[in-house]
Amino acid sequence: MVGDVPESIQFVLDEDSYLVPELHSVCIFSCSTHEFLHEVPAASKEIFKIASIAPGVLLLEAQKEYEKESQKADEYLREIQELGQLTQAVQQCIEAAGHEYQPDMWKSLLRAASFGKCFLDRFPSDSFVRMCQDLHVLNAIRDYHIGIPLTYSQHKQLTIQVLLDRLVLRIPCHPDSLLECEPYSGDQVPLLLKMKRSKLVLSKAIESGDTDLVFTVLLHLKNELNQGDFIS
Repeated sequence: MVGDVPESIQFVLDEDSYLVPELHSVCIFSCSTHEFLHEVPAASKEIFKIASIAPGVLLLEAQKEYEKESQKADEYLREIQELGQLTQAVQQCIEAAGHEYQPDMWKSLLRAASFGKCFLDRFPSDSFVRMCQDLHVLNAIRDYHIGIPLTYSQHKQLTIQVLLDRLVLRIPCHPDSLLECEPYSGDQVPLLLKMKRSKLVLSKAIESGDTDLVFTVLLHLKNELNQGDFIS
């Protein structure tokens, strides 16, 4: 593998393979394997490189020591706070979690981020909540029963709407559970309309409290359903 630096890296493949370029990465397919090659993201590099003293590393260690009820947790936390890097530490753990494939690892990073947030007065929780939702979606679709091994970067580029459209075509039973990851009922409505879930879409529109959205759904259902089904 070559890049914009003089050095190169060699990877030995045991069988004939095909390379498919992806966003910031390359997929390697063979008759028996599906591998994924990409540059280690900056946040992951900072946290997991040998002898790193990045704030995210200290926060991760602080949370682990806290679970052991060790005094070292306070020492690590105090060091981060004295350097004024607690916000950065939380952000690093959240970002690194997004690029991890093993649930145990991204859960550990999110626990560390949640632990650090407790000591911040005004840390916006949106990024943390959204990352939790995104990782639960990614974990579900990476399961071999579904078999869509998206990365976090691919997921954000593709958007949840496009992903759900694909799932509707492939696996009718799974989109409902993924839709529940969307916290605002109104954002679920367009996808439910595509799925032709008339009763549920009207319920979600009413739940949103948006009268314009309710009217739009009713108009759509009137055009799509016969008179008997619409009245019922």
